[in-house]
Amino acid sequence: MRDLYNERVPYYEKYADIVIDEEGKNAGETVDELRNIIEGMMDQKMIQMFIDEQKRQTGRKDRKIRYERRDCRRKEEMALFWLKQRGGSRN
Repeated sequence: MRDLYNERVPYYEKYADIVIDEEGKNAGETVDELRNIIEGMMDQKMIQMFIDEQKRQTGRKDRKIRYERRDCRRKEEMALFWLKQRGGSRN
């Protein structure tokens, strides 16, 4: 069993998301370290979620501004068109 364990440990460590060196620690210290690591991962994930949401909101605002500018230009073009059709221009 020990040989099988020793053979597998490098793979477990290679593919693990979290690896904790337990040497010289009691069970409580090991659990505390694991909890701190997981809390840090959660904090990072929450921060990334916040950043992603801010990017989405900024993208929506940018699109809205582009649409509003485009609509404003179209209204200006229509107004100029109608003025020309009526034979007058304010320029």
